Amino acid sequence: MVRDEGLTLHEAAAELGVHYMTAYRYVRLGQLDAVKRSGTWRVSRAELDRFRAEPAESPPSAPPWPADGSTGARNAVASGGW
Repeated sequence: MVRDEGLTLHEAAAELGVHYMTAYRYVRLGQLDAVKRSGTWRVSRAELDRFRAEPAESPPSAPPWPADGSTGARNAVASGGW
């Protein structure tokens, strides 16, 4: 009987339509379960299907910088904070 070793992380990335490093980031962040065997990351077909079925995380609703375009450093200098 042939044991299903799953997909390599490169193959999983190709199926997801993302770069290998993006798939690796999913693994590091715990979003995609994978195991490392003989130095190669492996993702099961079932895990890949589960990952695809999950809704994608939405980006933050507001940008991480002030709406007026100012930066924290500029504000600190202007207010005498430095």
